[in-house]
Amino acid sequence: TPVGGSLANILKLLARALKVPETRNKLDMILAIQDRLRGTDRIIIIDEAQNLNFRALEELRCLSDPDGITGERGTGICLIGNTQVYSRMLGKQEAQFAQLFSRVKLCRQYNTGKITRRDVEALFPALLEDKKALNLLHNISQSKWGIRGAVSVYNNAVNNEDVSFDGLHRMALSMGIGLF
Repeated sequence: TPVGGSLANILKLLARALKVPETRNKLDMILAIQDRLRGTDRIIIIDEAQNLNFRALEELRCLSDPDGITGERGTGICLIGNTQVYSRMLGKQEAQFAQLFSRVKLCRQYNTGKITRRDVEALFPALLEDKKALNLLHNISQSKWGIRGAVSVYNNAVNNEDVSFDGLHRMALSMGIGLF
């Protein structure tokens, strides 16, 4: 959220998620977070990353850096958000973000139009036999509602005990997702 985008708040959120003691000293907290993540092959995924300020992004980038002494690789960071995130990382908004982008090892911009049928099959394996249902969810995923919209339609259909094409279609319409 916007309030969570500061360095202090993102460190608190990470500390809570990793069950690391929250301290007032940011250095102690980041060192404890690094210790907890070391050797775990975990990836930090941050949704709504457009809310992160520069200091928070810079600190997160440091988590992905290899250990200066052992050479052990750092933690993967995945930033999810609107197109503003990618634009900022490219340095289009502020020159300071260009420095961050130059350290990114693998940078890809994904958008709803790039979601493949295979992606949707991986997200909804229970529907592999129902091609119409998968097509419906694929269409929703590629629309302005994106994967989040498709997941919401599916979850609501599960709660309604009808994940057939007709059940998903009715649910999408009741949610105001009118692609059809």
